[in-house]
Amino acid sequence: VLNKKDGQYQFVNDRVKDSAYNLINPEERCLHHFNYGLALCSVAERNDDDGLFLMAVGQINLGGPKAAGDSDERSSAANYNLVAGKKARAASDFFSRTWF
Repeated sequence: VLNKKDGQYQFVNDRVKDSAYNLINPEERCLHHFNYGLALCSVAERNDDDGLFLMAVGQINLGGPKAAGDSDERSSAANYNLVAGKKARAASDFFSRTWF
């Protein structure tokens, strides 16, 4: 089901990946997206990586507002979205700008 390539594991194809993803209940999926996004934002900020930052905020948004556990997480998510929108606007990326 998984192949190891360049030290990383990958699903053998998209159908297997999608099937595994769909085994996770939707509420848990949202939490994973949200937490993954928060963790990636920290890495992206440390490495000054705008592309990774935009992807990370996209993960937060896939989690949705209900995934935020408290007001601090909601505030962080809102701030990350504001920064992502400004970065997308500065890069003239219309599609990303409208997402954040």
